[in-house]
Amino acid sequence: MNLGIYYNSTEDAYYYGREKFTKDDTECMKEYVGNTEYQYVKINGKKYYLEEGASKNLQNVDINGTVVSVDANSRIFYIDSNGQKNYEQAVYSQDPVKFAQYYLAIKKNKSAYEYYKHSYEFSRAVLSTPVSGYKDKAGNSVVATGYGLKTLRTTSATIYNKEGSTTKLSEYGNFEIFGGENIEYPGSNFNKHRSSVIRYVVETNLETAITAFESNAGGTDFIMPKISETDWEVIENDVCAITFLQGLNLGDKKYNGYSVVANNLTTAYIDENDIYILKRDTNGNRMYARPNDNTITSSNIMTKTDLGFEPGIWKVNFEIKQDKTTDTTKYYVPLSYNAADGQSGYLASYTSIMGSSGLVPIKETGGIYNYMKTTNDKLKKAYYTALARERWGSYNDNNVNYEIYNGTGQEYFLNSYP
Repeated sequence: MNLGIYYNSTEDAYYYGREKFTKDDTECMKEYVGNTEYQYVKINGKKYYLEEGASKNLQNVDINGTVVSVDANSRIFYIDSNGQKNYEQAVYSQDPVKFAQYYLAIKKNKSAYEYYKHSYEFSRAVLSTPVSGYKDKAGNSVVATGYGLKTLRTTSATIYNKEGSTTKLSEYGNFEIFGGENIEYPGSNFNKHRSSVIRYVVETNLETAITAFESNAGGTDFIMPKISETDWEVIENDVCAITFLQGLNLGDKKYNGYSVVANNLTTAYIDENDIYILKRDTNGNRMYARPNDNTITSSNIMTKTDLGFEPGIWKVNFEIKQDKTTDTTKYYVPLSYNAADGQSGYLASYTSIMGSSGLVPIKETGGIYNYMKTTNDKLKKAYYTALARERWGSYNDNNVNYEIYNGTGQEYFLNSYP
């Protein structure tokens, strides 16, 4: 398998899509909660905001031998299930080290770097060539041969059923799962196998449900619904629900149908197509658009100098939210801003976000990853940084796909600060 991620030991840097990521590539994310803008970091799917005091009280804190300076008058909060600010996660007077790590994670967010670093290390372990010192989730050193999956084939991979039996997926093809091109690409061997596993599980469970229901249905015959390839694409790539209705009398006919409902707003999965890029339109307004918007150029993309972070965001961050921190519930836009001329707020490109007339067609040519090969470096850096940043801070990335070292997702995320 072609990893797609490369490590340059001389520079201590990781390269993805020819874009360079180092631990000094820090960002400072900002968004509004109500009428106030805060710096924040997303850890384990939850955002932690820094509320700075009226005056600073700089204190030195020793974190495993490294001394860092933090403002002890500032406070860190998250929005709890009641919509209220909760300040109990990290309090300086109770645990200065823990507070300092959250403080640094907010002030010097290096989530993109950590994402590529750990992706590279995990991939090397899977492909039997682990980096020196790599450990598994229990904290044990991985042997020199890694997980030994480099030559794993579909004929060797099995699904374990609840009865204890196994099923091989060789009917979907016989090939090396980690062979061929980068696993992110739609046509990669890994992606083909992933889709096959999902399809097999869905079909098997539907058949089981139909059989169980048919035995109590008074002689009515039910059949497996014929799911279209378009719907299979949704099922295989989104968190969704499948419902089917059969045997409904419609005069001299019976209705047999199904529906697939995708949850496009799940916070547990960051789709590569859900990253927006901030640019300036012809009138100078700040506007979000999809990466393949045909009006984006290297000259109209917003810069990290302007924003404090690379000009890419996850689409969920762009949506209107409720402020319940006061007695009266109000609505606000997390990414609004106060401009010098008194105007506020970002715009969204209707033709690229709500439609398709403003987009460069890319689905038929290999999707967003192939498109990024052909675009300018500023757009690539913004896109790859935003995608990695959001994935590293999501719930799944820290609790499922990566090693936790016997701790919580927060502890694992914060382990690299300073």
